[in-house]
Amino acid sequence: MDELNFNQIQELAQAQHQLCLSLYMPTHRGGAETLQGPVLWKNLLREAAQSCEAQGEATPDWLKALEALAEDYDFWQHQSDGLAVFAHAEGISKFRIPFSFSAQATVARGFALRPLLQYRGEDREFFVLALSQKTVRLWRCSQHAETEVALPEDVVQAWLERVDEKADRELQHHSGGAGSAAAVFHGSGGSDADKARLRAGLERLDNGLEHLWKTTGLPVVLAAVEALAAAYRGIANYPRFAPQGVNGNPDHAVPAQLRAAAWAFVAADVAAQRQAEVERWQAAAAHGRGSAIPAELQDAAQQGRLDTLLLSGAPDSQDPSDTLLRAALATGARVLVYDATAFPAGHSALGVYRY
Repeated sequence: MDELNFNQIQELAQAQHQLCLSLYMPTHRGGAETLQGPVLWKNLLREAAQSCEAQGEATPDWLKALEALAEDYDFWQHQSDGLAVFAHAEGISKFRIPFSFSAQATVARGFALRPLLQYRGEDREFFVLALSQKTVRLWRCSQHAETEVALPEDVVQAWLERVDEKADRELQHHSGGAGSAAAVFHGSGGSDADKARLRAGLERLDNGLEHLWKTTGLPVVLAAVEALAAAYRGIANYPRFAPQGVNGNPDHAVPAQLRAAAWAFVAADVAAQRQAEVERWQAAAAHGRGSAIPAELQDAAQQGRLDTLLLSGAPDSQDPSDTLLRAALATGARVLVYDATAFPAGHSALGVYRY
């Protein structure tokens, strides 16, 4: 998976050449399916060449050069779930993304960025922290993939040294009931030393991870027995811990299964935020501070009045180079791309004004 940040998307939005190729396609991480990649790649490049011809332009040399990638076996064997490629006369950018894009090739005066922004809006990243007496492991995840994060050795060692077998038995005993976190620290079972040892381990672990939580701002889903997860949430100095977690001992769990179980909680949060954005637009439009008319939104973006732009993920045949989207990004507006089902009937673009 290649790192993709918002600054890179803004740079792509600024590109404006006579011919800009935006290519999206699904890919495969392994197996016989990887052989499908070169075939689809050639077909999309053929579509791009036909689009150039339809626009009265000769197929550029840089587009022809991309055909050689079909023969790069190693390239297709090291993919994620989707590939996004942006090319023009001055360069080529390729991103392997943990998101299965629909295949499309667009040639226009600017890059088509909706699928990329939809990935960022719909496929929210999050952490899964697996915690038990014997282990502490962390994965940075999306809906479709997980990558293990190397934890500082001193943080891991401090946790393993402070949680002993007796404290873990206490957690297992109290797991599942309301108020289990209080039972761990204040119940009759276990000595005060055991409780202090457990709290010290949790505080040391949280101190070691706090910088990571706050610099990324991503939600965290805990995979642990219920009482231990509740105890950690009780001392954590970070508001984005999911209120629910993957319950049970994670020592022998498959990472992909933990990620899939955790996504259910993150997806609910994504849907709630999406609905909140639509409701915010409805309130703004009711007071004359929002619109669903693309031409009005384009004017507002160019004047710097656009605060937030919500767009459907479906390509806009009337605006293939996404001039509205790029104008919004150029003036610092928030741009959120959602599935079409999130929009009120008959609308595909919603804007909230700054003033």
